[in-house]
This record gives sequence, structure tokens and C-alpha cells, in this order.
Amino acid sequence: MVVLTNLPPPTEGVRYTEKNTVAVVGEKNLGDGTLYIAESCVAWTNPGGEGFNLQYPSISLHAVSRDQTAFPQQCLYIMLDSDITDKEPSPADTGSGSEEEEEDKSDMTEVRFIPQDNTALDPMFQAMSGCQMLHPDPEDLDSDEEGYDDDDPTQPTEPMEVGQFDDADAEK
Repeated sequence: MVVLTNLPPPTEGVRYTEKNTVAVVGEKNLGDGTLYIAESCVAWTNPGGEGFNLQYPSISLHAVSRDQTAFPQQCLYIMLDSDITDKEPSPADTGSGSEEEEEDKSDMTEVRFIPQDNTALDPMFQAMSGCQMLHPDPEDLDSDEEGYDDDDPTQPTEPMEVGQFDDADAEK
């Protein structure tokens, strides 16, 4: 569920601020406000001081979307790894697809930030990319894949023995 709360905008580590930016969470347009891209989070507040923030570990991807067939306005597109919308399942959503498809759809949320000035999109993206790098995915840091060279993960670190597969059945 998208919950707008009275929260102060971030004050430390703010890399980019864009006023006159519309926030759309799922299919709900939250109106005009100010976007803050900080090292700790991405935050948006409306003129009344209500807003939300997104923590970087919950952000699966971010991109500049210029395809107006996918969405009517150019925007900074963010995909979250959880569903924060309050949508009710429609009759078409129940039983129409596999459980995996339904799970995938319900486990993510699309967030779009639409600045009044489209030239702000690239600086917004660059600021977000820099901040996202400060919060690497812990799963990407796992180096438990033993037996592979760090420089080239497709190459085993241990040399193969000559004839080690001689006893394998040949494919017919």
C-alpha cells in the first residue's frame, strides 16, 4: 500500500533535487511534488509535506523511459521488488494465469517520476545510478562460486586433466 506520511525530505547526502515532479505509483497518480535523490534513499514529497521514500535495496532497476507507447510521458522508471500498492485483485486476476505469473506480478511495483522539464531525466538517472552503487545487492557480493576464475567466471581455475571424460557415454 502506498502510504503518504508527513516526513521531512532528506537533508544529508542529497545528490539531486527536482521540483515540479509528478509521482505515479502503480497506476495511482500522487500529483506534483519534489523528488529528492539522496545517498540514503529516493524521496518524494507533495507541497503539503506528505510523501514517501524508497530504500535502495528494494529497487530492482531504474531507467529513463522515453517510450510513450509504454507510458504517455517520459519518466524516471523504477521497479521495486515488492508490491506497495493497495489494489484489489480483479476477477480477471484470479485463476487466469499460473501461480508463478501471479506471484511475479504481485511481488513488484512500478514507480514513475515525471519531471515538468524532460531535460532533467538524464541528471536524475545519473544521480540515482551513483547512489544505487553505494548500496550493492548482497546477493551479488557472494563470492562462494569456487572453482572459477574471478577475471573470467566461465573459465575454471583448475586445469582439466587429459582424458578425464574418456569414460563418459558418447551422445548418439
